[in-house]
Amino acid sequence: MSLNERAREAFSPREVTDAYRSVFSGQSGSLVLAHLADACGATRTTFTSDLHSMAIAEGRRQVWLVIQDVLGLSESDLRDVQSEVAER
Repeated sequence: MSLNERAREAFSPREVTDAYRSVFSGQSGSLVLAHLADACGATRTTFTSDLHSMAIAEGRRQVWLVIQDVLGLSESDLRDVQSEVAER
C-alpha cells in the first residue's frame, strides 16, 4: 500500500479540508498561501530545456495543485488572495 493510499484511509476528506481551511485562514494563512503559490509556480509554466529542473518544478507545482484542490480555490480566488497580500 502506498503512502498516498494509507493517508487517504487515515483521514476523512472532510477532516483534511477543515484542517487546510483552518491553517490557511486569516491574514497569516493568506500570506503563507500566496507565498506557497509563488514558490510552487502556481501561475507559471514549469517548462525548461533542463529536464531535471523541469521535473523539480513540476513536483513543486503538483504540491500546489493538491493545496488548491483541497481548498477548492479557483484561479480567480488565488488572484484575490495575492492581491489582498500585496495591498498590505
